[in-house]
Amino acid sequence: MAFFDPRRETNEASRCRTQAEEYRRLMLLAESGAEATILTSLTRSWKMIANQTDRYVAIMKRETARKGRPAR
Repeated sequence: MAFFDPRRETNEASRCRTQAEEYRRLMLLAESGAEATILTSLTRSWKMIANQTDRYVAIMKRETARKGRPAR
């Protein structure tokens, strides 16, 4: 837990959501069904990573508080 920094992790989740938005935008411009399918999958994947990162931050904040150490 020494390397946990909620500011950095929250920023990473935000970056993942930005990636998801970009792939969604590209999906809307897709020229084939196959391209749209792949871009849709990438969009979902980035959203899942962002959500998992948010969960990780919440868990680590609880663990840090439980151990009496302030989260940075």
